[in-house]
Amino acid sequence: MNKEIPQDLPSYFRAHPEQFVLKGNTSKKIINGVLFAIFLGLMIYPEITPAGELWIWRIIAGIGMAYTGFSIWLGSDFYNKQTQTKIVQASIKKFDSSATTEKDLISLLENENFRELANIPSKDNQPLQLYVYEDVAGKAFYLLLMKYFSSSDFRGITPVKIISGAEYDKHKPMIQALK
Repeated sequence: MNKEIPQDLPSYFRAHPEQFVLKGNTSKKIINGVLFAIFLGLMIYPEITPAGELWIWRIIAGIGMAYTGFSIWLGSDFYNKQTQTKIVQASIKKFDSSATTEKDLISLLENENFRELANIPSKDNQPLQLYVYEDVAGKAFYLLLMKYFSSSDFRGITPVKIISGAEYDKHKPMIQALK
């Protein structure tokens, strides 16, 4: 386990540019760019539609522009530089705070006791959450226990736990059960 405690896993990936790279999906950005242009045209000239009220078409166009604009802006993913595969979010486990303590969760994570972690009850809107990202081709899991300190302060409380190699195959079923 590393000693640094990142804000979140994307921050961890950004902090290690020797291992990870942020790439944009060019085809998705082109498609979203074309759709944005179509929605922009509809916003300016809503009368090109054959039926309906013009204000309704402008609202539809505005929503479409917002969605495609954010898709263009956020359309990037982290990739492992060695395997050239996308790092995907595999799961989020929201632990029932009445069933366990922060100290117990940290101990279970450090000791790689994923069976116990999977058996702890889940509950929505909980302050302790385990985020799991996976590099399938690189056979690696990246786990980070995060905590809500306030409504505006949600950050990691443990160093990133990396499970790779033979440990990946050994723990894969239990880590995938963390949902």
